[in-house]
Amino acid sequence: MDENAKIGLENHPKKKTINDIPDMNGVKGKAKKGLIFVLLWIAAAVMAFNFSHVTDIDTFFHLSVGRDIMENGFTTVDPFSMHKLNFSSQQWLSDVVFFLIYKFFGFTGLYVFQILVAALIIFVVYKINCLVSDNKRYLSLFLAIASVWLFQNTFIRIRPQIFTILLFALEIYILETYLRKRNFKALLFLPVLCVLLANFHIGAFPMFFVLMLPYLADSLVKADFFKIRLGYFKKDGSKLFKTLLMFFIPLIPLCIFNPYGVKKILYFTSMFNSEITKNIVEWKSPNFGSNLGAIISLSLIIVTVIVIIQFALTEKRFTVKSILMFLGLTIMTLYAVRFYTYYMTFVGLILLEKLGTDFGKESKRIKAKKAAEENTFGEKTARVLESKPAAGVLVLIIIAGITIKTVLGMWQTTLFQLYPVKAAEYIKNNLDYKNIRLFNDYDDGGFLMFNGIKVFIDSRADLYTSQFNSGCTVLKDYDEIMVNPENYEEIFKKYDFQYILVNPSLNYDLYQYLRKDINYRIVTDDEYYILYKRS
Repeated sequence: MDENAKIGLENHPKKKTINDIPDMNGVKGKAKKGLIFVLLWIAAAVMAFNFSHVTDIDTFFHLSVGRDIMENGFTTVDPFSMHKLNFSSQQWLSDVVFFLIYKFFGFTGLYVFQILVAALIIFVVYKINCLVSDNKRYLSLFLAIASVWLFQNTFIRIRPQIFTILLFALEIYILETYLRKRNFKALLFLPVLCVLLANFHIGAFPMFFVLMLPYLADSLVKADFFKIRLGYFKKDGSKLFKTLLMFFIPLIPLCIFNPYGVKKILYFTSMFNSEITKNIVEWKSPNFGSNLGAIISLSLIIVTVIVIIQFALTEKRFTVKSILMFLGLTIMTLYAVRFYTYYMTFVGLILLEKLGTDFGKESKRIKAKKAAEENTFGEKTARVLESKPAAGVLVLIIIAGITIKTVLGMWQTTLFQLYPVKAAEYIKNNLDYKNIRLFNDYDDGGFLMFNGIKVFIDSRADLYTSQFNSGCTVLKDYDEIMVNPENYEEIFKKYDFQYILVNPSLNYDLYQYLRKDINYRIVTDDEYYILYKRS
């Protein structure tokens, strides 16, 4: 062969051999293995969480309302209290779901359900964190687990809020997916989430749009100043603001797609400056002297310090989106305890964004970085956390969690000793319980409702205020008894009570007055409750 031919062969591109072709099965297998271990870590976490029994005072009224809807359809007059007030459930779908789970699987089913929802919330938050951190998988996972752990014991209960947290997490995941991957189809799920929210918990409907505002603001114009970047999402020239606005505005009227239509739209606005925000703990600002208040304050301080350090010591800029999300959720948490769940759910958006890469299409630098990922600290960590010993430890944690919950009886039932079981049985067996004039405490109303007994008040606080039922002063009168129990007889006469149900440990002052009053005699009692008959 002559020299020219040799040169030609040398310059000719070589044919790819089987060894040069990427092993896609290996890549897919690695991804599948990673997903399995992520799910194992989440399962171990939720088994280790100290989930409460199904004891939330709201749970029983949700079960009662769900049962009534299934049996009688959608009502406009409250069938549970003695007052014949106007009533329509602002979370009817949650009520029905809870009741159906209880009907077929009992309290065990409800307990398992709250664990499954918590696991699903962790997984969605993990996926959000992966998006903003450029797939720092285990950092994203452990932050998601820690975030949910901090509020799970207080807020992961059989209440509509568990659906709300999940739907909002899905909303943010959709928005981040669209912004980072330019996946327009992802936005098509937003209307579905809106309609679900309008039926699962319409009181939280405005929050859906509040969470979208930082994304709209950050896609409006493009500008850089100091360590803040506005319009960061428009780096590749996409008209993101118009697209987001095109979805934002039509989503608003979707709230009418619920059984009660337009009348439920203004529910949320009625909550502000009402008796509810003044009297219900979760609508108050955090009490930093309480255990929950201490957790909230510590969380706020730690996150704020990390943000300040990131701002001062790193070169990469913050997006306006992350700044608005941080400031907005902080202010909302300081306004009312209930917003702490959203603060912790989306804390990864704030803390992890600086670890991620630029938005838009991947550059050669990013691809090169990913090609070398095998040698990074994160990849080495993943190899340890996805090893056989790690799998063994995770399985042991899951088995131990199931065993402990079984030994403690947490799967079987709720803590009925916290409720007036004996008094409810006496009332149902000996009195006209469907027409009884009974004074009961706020916390006990749901349980009495669940037993078919007419109540004076329950934890559907909005129902008993003048904002929702003109002229109604039930919540106000109940608070008067709690604050000034010496005036009990005046309130009792107003409502013509025949029986008084009191828990001395919760309402000690009223109990002291009643036990000294000869017009009140005990008809039944147990360790916690006393039922008086009023002469």
